[in-house]
Amino acid sequence: MKNKKKKKDKTQKSNIQSIFDRTSVSEYLSTVKMEYQFERNKKISFENRAGIMLTVYGGLAIIIIDKVNFRTVLDRFTVPLDFLTLINILSGISTYVLFSIAILFLSKIVSVDKYINFNVEQIDEDLLNEEKHVGAARIALTYKRIIMDHRLINELKAQRLKDSIRIIIISLITLLLYIITK
Repeated sequence: MKNKKKKKDKTQKSNIQSIFDRTSVSEYLSTVKMEYQFERNKKISFENRAGIMLTVYGGLAIIIIDKVNFRTVLDRFTVPLDFLTLINILSGISTYVLFSIAILFLSKIVSVDKYINFNVEQIDEDLLNEEKHVGAARIALTYKRIIMDHRLINELKAQRLKDSIRIIIISLITLLLYIITK
């Protein structure tokens, strides 16, 4: 009787291994693991770049505050308004507003976003006793959902990073325009 049970268990394990070998579950599982790591690395990369840019923007803030005295810009409203004065006022205000928006975008990149992760609390004896191909498929599908969530957050961070760079360039142009029309 024991030999029959051992043979049955061995045959069942062989069948499970055969299904696992015949299906693409293991390939998908290794792919989603790689994609998950790729998305995590992108997150870290965006945050590092944004941190460096915040440091650079801090230096630019000193230049902007030095070159564009906000009080002086407001005082220009009291002088007779001509085209150059209007350009000077608008470029001075735009420099501050655009620079602030760029800083806001960068700070949203480095802020802590809630990334969903694999919920290890759900692992129990029932899941551990699943057939290998079923468990691997479940893990692959779970990671797919996690990766899609991470990808969405990372795409938003990438867009904010691009927007921040564009806005700071426009801000520097308005700074130059302010200096020229002073």
